[in-house]
Amino acid sequence: MQDRSSHCRLLAVALGALALPGWTVQQAAAQAGVKVAAHSTGVSIRGEDFYIDGKPTYAGRVWQGHRVEGLLLNARMVNGIFDATR
Repeated sequence: MQDRSSHCRLLAVALGALALPGWTVQQAAAQAGVKVAAHSTGVSIRGEDFYIDGKPTYAGRVWQGHRVEGLLLNARMVNGIFDATR
């Protein structure tokens, strides 16, 4: 099992890989000397598109006439508990 500092180093490597065009997390980890499991998911950026395991995200998809292939979509949600005392 890896300790907390190893996890922090691996996270820093992963984020660094996203900043290097065309690099995968595995390539950045190898450059930094960090061990990554063989079954890790590969994430890379080519131009302005995101790829996961060598395939563009949302391959061939369009939403309301806009190309979404290669994008990373997100959702912002708020969970709340309200006390209805009145």
